[in-house]
Amino acid sequence: MKTNNRIKWMISLSFILFIPSTNIAQNAGQAPQTNYAQMVDTRIGSKGNGLSCGFTYIGASYPFGMMQFTPSFFSPQKGIVVNQMSGSGCPHMGNFPVLPISGKVTKSPKNMEDFPTYKGIREATAGCLSLQMKDDVICDVTVSKRSGIARFIFPVDKKEGTILIGAGVSSTTLSNAYIKITSPSSCEGYAEGGDFCGYKTDYRIFFAAEFNHKAKEYGTWKGNSIREDRKQIGGVQSGGYFTFDTEQSASVEYKIAISYVSVENAKENLRMDNENRNYQQVLSDTRHEWNKQLGKIEVHSDNPDKLTQFYTHWYHTLIHPNIFNDINGEYIGADFAVHKVTFGREYYTTFSGWDTYRTQCQLLAMFYPQEASDMMQSAIDFAEQAGGYGRWIAANIETGVMHGDPMPIIIANTYAFGAQNFDIQTAYKHMKRGALYSRDLLTECRSTSRTI
Repeated sequence: MKTNNRIKWMISLSFILFIPSTNIAQNAGQAPQTNYAQMVDTRIGSKGNGLSCGFTYIGASYPFGMMQFTPSFFSPQKGIVVNQMSGSGCPHMGNFPVLPISGKVTKSPKNMEDFPTYKGIREATAGCLSLQMKDDVICDVTVSKRSGIARFIFPVDKKEGTILIGAGVSSTTLSNAYIKITSPSSCEGYAEGGDFCGYKTDYRIFFAAEFNHKAKEYGTWKGNSIREDRKQIGGVQSGGYFTFDTEQSASVEYKIAISYVSVENAKENLRMDNENRNYQQVLSDTRHEWNKQLGKIEVHSDNPDKLTQFYTHWYHTLIHPNIFNDINGEYIGADFAVHKVTFGREYYTTFSGWDTYRTQCQLLAMFYPQEASDMMQSAIDFAEQAGGYGRWIAANIETGVMHGDPMPIIIANTYAFGAQNFDIQTAYKHMKRGALYSRDLLTECRSTSRTI
């Protein structure tokens, strides 16, 4: 059933027949003929309230990529954030929101709560989101493996446009933040704190960002205070702004990369992942990658809505767990120490263990044995650092959300379905320890000393 580690299924939606196929249409370096990325509708699952909603986000993702570049489900008025968990029903993350506004900023944005939500969605497909804002600015976003790029197109009748970047702003409450404007076209900083479903997620995240044009004016804000030419500021409800001459160019491109280790690593992620490519080039490359991955399953149906439904769900399967290590291999562990992943591997986070043990891990093991093996090794490494397996891991934090002991089930099923390249002995050690000892893992994880 495997052909060069790529599996192709022919699926008839009328009677759900799975037939293995050795006729692989997409060879290495050759784009598939079908545009699977355009069949995805990221709006599916993003509407409703409570259990009637899937809590998915509409923004841009890369297959298992580090960033989720999207309006937060829980605070869409703040703009485009760099991290979200797809399908999670509690406010969380939403760091470093970027928001374009027509004209100048005349007062402090504070926590960015008072801006209107976008007017409409122009496109929401795999790897691409295009929004029309309330003041008719067009906001296009896409991502690569460890960075994001946005293109803001300001109205032609406006002379100026401003881009806000919230450092001390997120979808939950932060404890600290910092932003430094390093030039008229770049900035960097970090944020710390947050929560998820009532549990503290005290991670630290860093960013580095740059524009393709120099701003005519720039400054920072904190609380009610906003000041032009002030190049750095710290604390919550803080950020920076860049005002551009949009008569010269109505389009401004914005690149951002993140790291959970350091600003220097964020800069390196940006340079190695996204240098010398503009928005259209990144979008083209990302669509090609999504077509390659989504095309591993080939579905035939006369009903286009059924095709959209299928490929959107397949797309959602390929978002989490997502890469957590930087391009140099470094990542922050559960013990808050800097670790380095083994060469040739990736370290993953965002394990929603309480529900994904049923079907997702088996699917990933069949189609992505290498990635699934790395995911299991990541869970094992987390247990080594924390003292036991996590139930629901966000960044490097075990939140303890939901019940049970799902990670042993996930590891066992992943192994059974073909992804076996991980440390089985250490995996079993933590399975046995979790089964025989009653010590509260959550208490142990949270008592681990921090060294940032």
